[in-house]
Amino acid sequence: MLIGYLLYTTGLRARELLSLNWGSFRNNPKGFLFVDVIGKGSKPRSIPIREATKDILFSYRKSMGETVEINMQDTSPLFFLYNKNEPKVNKKRLTYPSLYKIVKKAVQLAGKT
Repeated sequence: MLIGYLLYTTGLRARELLSLNWGSFRNNPKGFLFVDVIGKGSKPRSIPIREATKDILFSYRKSMGETVEINMQDTSPLFFLYNKNEPKVNKKRLTYPSLYKIVKKAVQLAGKT
């Protein structure tokens, strides 16, 4: 659900989404949440996060047993491949083929309702 919200509400490219870390997020001086990404041509950009997306992001973090405190030093991947046989410390970043399968399945499910 979070992947879809981030792609839809922010306009992130797939590669940008896959490169997100928890440390990619920051609060601006007014308290709004932004995500910093490196886009095409290695150009940095800051994208505002909607309140509904922020709520889903924080729920996702909590469900993964992670803290919701913003830590710009955290370089662990936001989305990772889950393997029940490996400890949580060895998180492997979600790959493009895995993201493609997730989005394709979500589209199929959405088409059924």
